[in-house]
Amino acid sequence: MELSFQLPYEVTEESEWNYSFITKHGIVYHAYFIDFSIYHSAFNDVYTFNIEPETDIPHHLVKSNLYPID
Repeated sequence: MELSFQLPYEVTEESEWNYSFITKHGIVYHAYFIDFSIYHSAFNDVYTFNIEPETDIPHHLVKSNLYPID
């Protein structure tokens, strides 16, 4: 897949439909697509897009009620 816009991060293709990138603060994210036809043939050409951090450990720059910064 070729992207036609500037990206703020360098995206690495880990495998087909799986990508990763690192933010300027060092947080690693994984982005991937899932082909929904594996669940039912009616979902032909239907994909979900998912993005998640590599770890669930809060980054020191993240401030929220869930992860208070001392």
